[in-house]
Amino acid sequence: MPRYRLTIAYEGTDFHGWQKQYVSAETAPPGSVVESDTGRPGFVQLRTVQWAVEEAVFQVFRERVTIQGASRTDAGVHAMAQTAAFTVTGETGPPIERIAMALNSRLPEDVLIKACVPTSDEFDPIGMCESKGYRYSIVTGPLRPLWNRRTAHYVYEALDVERMREAGKAIEGEHDFAAFAQAKHGRESTVRTVFGCEVADQGDNAVAFDVSGNGFLYNMVRIIAGTLVEVGKGRMEVERVREAIESGDRRLAGPILHVSTRLIVGGSQENTILSCEEQIRRGHEVHLAYGPIYGPEGSMLGRVEAFAHEGRSIVTHEIPDMVREVNPVRDWRGTGQLRGLIREIKPDVVHTHSFHAGLPWWKNTMYVASERYASRHGHAMVSVADAMTSQYVGAGIGKAADYTTVRSGMEVERFLDVRAQRDEVRARLGIPAGAFVLGTVARLAEHKGHDHILDALGDELRARPDVVLLWVGDGWWRDRLLEKAKRLGLRERIVLTGLVPPEDVGEHIGAMDCLVHPSEREGLPRTVVQALLAGVPVVAHDADGTGEACVEMVTGRLVPIGDHAKLREAVAWTIDHHEDALLLAQEGKTRCVRGWSVSAMVDGLDAVYKRACNATDVMAKVLVVGPHPDDQELGMGGTIAKLASRGHDVLLLDITNGEPTPYGDPETRAKEADTAARILGVERRLLGLPNREVEHTLEARHKVAGVIREFQAEIVFTPFFEDAHPDHRAVTRIVEDARFDAKLTKTDLPGEPIYPRWLFYYYATHLRWVANPNFLIDVTGFEETKRKSIVAYETHGWTRRWTTSARASA
Repeated sequence: MPRYRLTIAYEGTDFHGWQKQYVSAETAPPGSVVESDTGRPGFVQLRTVQWAVEEAVFQVFRERVTIQGASRTDAGVHAMAQTAAFTVTGETGPPIERIAMALNSRLPEDVLIKACVPTSDEFDPIGMCESKGYRYSIVTGPLRPLWNRRTAHYVYEALDVERMREAGKAIEGEHDFAAFAQAKHGRESTVRTVFGCEVADQGDNAVAFDVSGNGFLYNMVRIIAGTLVEVGKGRMEVERVREAIESGDRRLAGPILHVSTRLIVGGSQENTILSCEEQIRRGHEVHLAYGPIYGPEGSMLGRVEAFAHEGRSIVTHEIPDMVREVNPVRDWRGTGQLRGLIREIKPDVVHTHSFHAGLPWWKNTMYVASERYASRHGHAMVSVADAMTSQYVGAGIGKAADYTTVRSGMEVERFLDVRAQRDEVRARLGIPAGAFVLGTVARLAEHKGHDHILDALGDELRARPDVVLLWVGDGWWRDRLLEKAKRLGLRERIVLTGLVPPEDVGEHIGAMDCLVHPSEREGLPRTVVQALLAGVPVVAHDADGTGEACVEMVTGRLVPIGDHAKLREAVAWTIDHHEDALLLAQEGKTRCVRGWSVSAMVDGLDAVYKRACNATDVMAKVLVVGPHPDDQELGMGGTIAKLASRGHDVLLLDITNGEPTPYGDPETRAKEADTAARILGVERRLLGLPNREVEHTLEARHKVAGVIREFQAEIVFTPFFEDAHPDHRAVTRIVEDARFDAKLTKTDLPGEPIYPRWLFYYYATHLRWVANPNFLIDVTGFEETKRKSIVAYETHGWTRRWTTSARASA
């Protein structure tokens, strides 16, 4: 049978990589589908280079072939000389010297066969590949590339090529490149040899980066290129590259992207910026995306841009259409802009922060629905307070186990001694020396509680002429609130500072005798923690997580939201029993010093990131369905063992007990199945449908859907649908429909609704034909575990030949 070797070039912008891909029709990107009638119900084929070449070969040779490529390039990657091979069964086709021309005439314009030559049957482009090389072309300067915009990476800043060369030399040689592998790269070994890593200044603001090696991990070249660019910008020291290789610490190479709607002066924004700064200090590459900044609340962008540590700073990106107000058109545009940014910088972690707030009920319904969707598709959820977790779970947004509480971080030392400046600050603000100051630090906005102060304390203020209200902040409601205070005869009792830089908030808190924080909605108010750090008594509304810092009659006074009588009583008590109130504040100070530092916050975030990024820690819920006990072991026992070894939660679901068989019985088969599951390191469950009589019924679907919901499966495996065994075919149909049933609301099914994000098919033992797989899983090192799980079924009489053949299967 003739075998041919191809040299292929392609422009990869409009391809989804080299390898053929079948995806759910529901999730296929618009305009990317090349074939809908795939023989796989509900699946479509994406546009890939392998697909394009195989279609051209079919048109020339009139037979279907599988093209093997030396490298499976990612989406958007181009090739100058990709080696591939294929075999045809007959002698049909044009003469050898015309094959390349015949194929090119049938290929799209972004693929070109540069050469086609006959080769031996033994030629294996994958197994015989000894070296792979990549080039990154970079354009710098104020003008973005035009003609080569699809093949060049654009960097505005000038790059220090000599520093990049030095960093490139540190990468050459055999190393453990764990620090330069995308999370969940799926390889047992991360050791690779880089033969050369060269950076050249090509003039005219063009820089070329060439790297070659014996193999590369997923996205390894992109991460190396991005790291060298950071070195060239001066944002990373060459020594950091060496440290990243030696430590295997992904944080030293991979970016973190924070997303915050507006960088106005506010608690959430300050929390985000403190996280970014501390992560820079710890060696991370940190990006911050934000929307347009407007309004009287002020901007924190200046602080972000001024921060630098050891030559590195926070990389900022303004997203023009990411706005606070709900606007479907701008939200849609902003999503596209964010998607483009993520594709450009390829972060390991995307950490989102505050989004649409203060919504009316009908918009809030949509917001909660979107949050539920996000909770199912994100990898971790962070709350600043346990109370926030309870509220989200109560609204159906994720499960309690999905959340981690990470307290807001404060620059603790900055608040501990601010009361020493009390008299100086009061004099500067024009506050009489003997006045009792009730202070509030918040934007002058709806729900922040200034209305409650005026309504609840009006009579108290009139009865106590020495009490002054100190309002720190500004906002859209300024004129409205001051007009109300004027109508109540209280305008002269208010000292309004206007906008205060965050670094000056501490001294204003130190000037207060009591912080009053009657906000209606909070995550966990930073100003309450800051006041306690300063030893200032606190009276606050019991909103969201406020009570985790201000504990009633332990660290302060906590009153129900909107209860003006209780608010008035708590403020009066604080004034009349000020020494007792100071003792409560001192207890609050002791507690907050221990648990609210920036370092403690970023320690918590690091732990969350590691669980989400580290393949050994990401706990996916994997359900593997088998018509009979042993189907899973034979079809994908190595994969099951590998997933379990990496910490994933794997459950084997046997639809039937597999009996009767010639030599077994139900009790023996159950014991053998349990033994096999223990060998693989997983749990097992029996659904109990009748063996040899499995039918696709509503009852069967709902039984499987119940297991999916109870287990909260994120990934489901089921036998390939082209199978000769009636039970296998029926089970696959049941599982496909049960996946849909599991997401339905208003049903009698047990458990929370869930729609597993992935449904994969594995090859079982009664195939009608073996399709070309979409992907392969390397189970090197787990062959013996698979073999032992198979021979655990002693009544099957497995021979040495059968168990040896299992080594070649996943």
